[in-house]
Amino acid sequence: MRSFWPAWATTQNPVFRYETGRWRRSRFRRYVQPTAWSAALFFFLFFVCLPATCAGLVAVAPSSSGAPASSSRLSDFLSAAVLFLLASGGLSALANTLMGLVSSALAATLIARDRETQTWPLLRLTTLTPGQIVGGKLAAFFYILKSSMHLVALWRALTIASALGVGILFVLTSPDLQSVLDGLRAAVPPEAGLTLAGVGLIGLMAVAYWLIEPYFTVAYSGAVGLAVSTFARTRRWAIALVFITEFALALALYWPVQQVAALLPFVVVTFLSQINPAGNVDLTILTLPMIGLQYVVVVLLQAGVLTVCLATAVYRAGQLTD
Repeated sequence: MRSFWPAWATTQNPVFRYETGRWRRSRFRRYVQPTAWSAALFFFLFFVCLPATCAGLVAVAPSSSGAPASSSRLSDFLSAAVLFLLASGGLSALANTLMGLVSSALAATLIARDRETQTWPLLRLTTLTPGQIVGGKLAAFFYILKSSMHLVALWRALTIASALGVGILFVLTSPDLQSVLDGLRAAVPPEAGLTLAGVGLIGLMAVAYWLIEPYFTVAYSGAVGLAVSTFARTRRWAIALVFITEFALALALYWPVQQVAALLPFVVVTFLSQINPAGNVDLTILTLPMIGLQYVVVVLLQAGVLTVCLATAVYRAGQLTD
């Protein structure tokens, strides 16, 4: 693995060692990081795992007469389980958002701190190239936040595993398995042009992205923050500028493109209706693609912005002299 990574991404990079050493001595790591971990564990255990476990034990436990749990109790359990799963997903989304904000602020100080403390000229006097300096800082940035990324991803994996467990429990305890399968088939009617296999494929893609989203969020925030850091001389101005930049990107780039992507299926249906008036174009065929297209386009745009920001950071690092 050491030979696979570029030299600037290894622990032998002096910039990497300098940034991680400074992080270990920071007050943020000593006080804020343990508090964040404790709060995340508290929310997950007492607001998701414990209530869902209690509801499951009550639902599947035999009654006082020795009879198995009734279908009404099973329905109550499923309702409670779905509620707690939604709460877990919402809390993980909130944790991912907070992690993005923290990573943006942290990345914005990577170069601005050196310019503020007048250590950037000394760093440029070394034999390291601008790419090695930026790469070392970026590698240290990922190393610092790796535990947070793993925590949110593990949280989401446990949520998905819990959802699968609830689904399996529902199927195994259902009094009529055939009626359950018929209900699933009825949820996606054939006339809509969508099959259960297609819905399952889209669901798997959504779950896969949901699991890797914490890593992508940190990568995107780090790239934007690192690029902004090259334009600021102080840490405070860099932190303010990175949030202004992300808000401007969301308002001026992502939101308009997302709205255009949402309207594109309607435009396609209208065009098909005009060129083939006798044809029967069903809008429901484009329901799921219409929803998925918005997120795919936004993710691709974010990947493009990420690439541009990294290139900008390397270029600006080579131009800075103070």
